[in-house]
Amino acid sequence: RMIWNLPRVKAYSQETLRMQIVAQEGQPFELTADWVCKPTTLKAAIAVRQPQIELSLAGPSDMTFGEEKPFTITVSNPGTGDAEGVVVQLIAGVNAPQQIEVGTVPAGKNREVTVKVVANQQNAMDLKLSATADGNLRAEAAGRIVVKQAIVELVVEGPPLKFAGAEAIYEVTISNRGNAAADDLTVSATLPTGAKY
Repeated sequence: RMIWNLPRVKAYSQETLRMQIVAQEGQPFELTADWVCKPTTLKAAIAVRQPQIELSLAGPSDMTFGEEKPFTITVSNPGTGDAEGVVVQLIAGVNAPQQIEVGTVPAGKNREVTVKVVANQQNAMDLKLSATADGNLRAEAAGRIVVKQAIVELVVEGPPLKFAGAEAIYEVTISNRGNAAADDLTVSATLPTGAKY
């Protein structure tokens, strides 16, 4: 089998191949030739972009009961594609969930959202954060706030019985058994009828 490799035959042209054959028998024979032209191989680089989402929550680690403070939610996209249709949900203690439409977070960027949280649960309050985006992307984060509370008690001590016209001294004691300061207290006492200060 004889093989010739021709790198190129130009358009509207020809190539001549010469071959000298010596017959070894007195028999007729056939000379068959065929050709194969390999197509040009093309390569294409296909870039695959994949978005990702990550969550973080920043804010105070402790609050006073009834206090409202801002927290910052950061949605990051460390992926190579834009994360679209991002929605964040925050559940703070027993409060109703807050849903925030973030929209599109470009690749390699982040978006910050500020939310307000009210400390209305005693001792501690859990914060649960979740995010979803197009393409079934999900992320979660969590935090805990120590909730401090003032527990004020009032005790009045004095003689249980006094004669008319006699002076009696009563002592009012205010105590705070809680782990937070009680600010701006106002104490009032109502004198009984017929008594004077």
